[in-house]
Amino acid sequence: YPIFECLSKYVLKDEKLTYTIRFQNTGNSEAINIYILDSIRPNLDINTLQVVEQSHVSLITEVLIGNVLKFRFDSIYLPDSLSNEAASHG
Repeated sequence: YPIFECLSKYVLKDEKLTYTIRFQNTGNSEAINIYILDSIRPNLDINTLQVVEQSHVSLITEVLIGNVLKFRFDSIYLPDSLSNEAASHG
């Protein structure tokens, strides 16, 4: 592949992007059902999204109106960071 230089914040049209979400339960109790919302710029094709890895098997990914992604974890039972810091991450 030839190497191209792009201006900051720009990518080539067919370039794959890696999208990583990290989260932590910093509350004071176990998190049972959580979701994360993130707006994706309209010039990115949200329909080409592929989940390649996840921290918890209960992940449900939804595409909402307005190029919004919803990552839902039902029955995740994520410990809080005070009782189990290492396991409180996703």
